[in-house]
Amino acid sequence: MEKQENIMPQPQGGVPNKTEKHESGALFNKALVIEDQEGPLEMLIAALSKTDIPFDVAKWYLQAEEMIRNGGYDLVFLDHRMPRNDPGCTDSEDFDKFCVQLENIGYNLTGLIRETLPDAAIVGTSSMSETGGDIDAKISKLDILEEGYLDDILHEVSTKMHLKNRGRD
Repeated sequence: MEKQENIMPQPQGGVPNKTEKHESGALFNKALVIEDQEGPLEMLIAALSKTDIPFDVAKWYLQAEEMIRNGGYDLVFLDHRMPRNDPGCTDSEDFDKFCVQLENIGYNLTGLIRETLPDAAIVGTSSMSETGGDIDAKISKLDILEEGYLDDILHEVSTKMHLKNRGRD
């Protein structure tokens, strides 16, 4: 599991834009990437590594649930189809064994995320056409490495979350 410490300051007021970022330069303090497949996970990690956003990785539902309950995230990348428990292998080690354990359960975590991390932005990363769940944006994992794609999505989601949170005040 990838693990980096949260060293970013808490966000201050104001709608963030490309010139109004945290001292570190990041729009978000810490991300949780929930992704079970190696290829898409590598793409998300590569894209996030180009930002100043520290992140953790959960590879199955129950692991993600525990990490969400522990808190500390203001950005969640959420896949939908994943194993409930540790599958005991990766998709590249034993594809058939891995795939038989997949369920359409990831977006079920949106309720827990909203309850536990009320200020967090949720970005759906499932390649499935259905959206389901209470997500703030949906991205294509195939486009994630395209220059500027992640920055544009993060800015859009950050602005949307600021406006949403301002409405709760």
